[in-house]
Amino acid sequence: MSEDNEKQSMGCGAIIGIGLGVLVLIFIIISAQGAKMIADEEKNWKTIDWSSDAYYAAQHFVEESLKSPSSATFPRPSNSEVKIEKQGQTQQYIVSGYVEASNSFGAIIKTRYMARVERSSYEKWRLITLNWF
Repeated sequence: MSEDNEKQSMGCGAIIGIGLGVLVLIFIIISAQGAKMIADEEKNWKTIDWSSDAYYAAQHFVEESLKSPSSATFPRPSNSEVKIEKQGQTQQYIVSGYVEASNSFGAIIKTRYMARVERSSYEKWRLITLNWF
């Protein structure tokens, strides 16, 4: 009987091994497809509308210019006071919105801004202008 138990446990181990092998194969296939999508996006980055990314790039540049960046709060991009406009066929965007942040005296002030940002490569943004109102 112990010989039968050994055969059963060997059969169970083989099934587990095959199952793990299938899972690894599925993971590899999914990873390869994700990598291809990223590669395609990197290759064609100039043809993509990056409006939502432009908002976060502008937010980054606004934070850099504040006295107390850690105190900054921004509205969601969907807020009615936020506007994001793509400039023609370029990778430039005009982002207007507001930030609430502490000033030099520690008071929270709501300040409006307009930033012109440009996606200069797949992973880089540059600030062209930043105006405060």
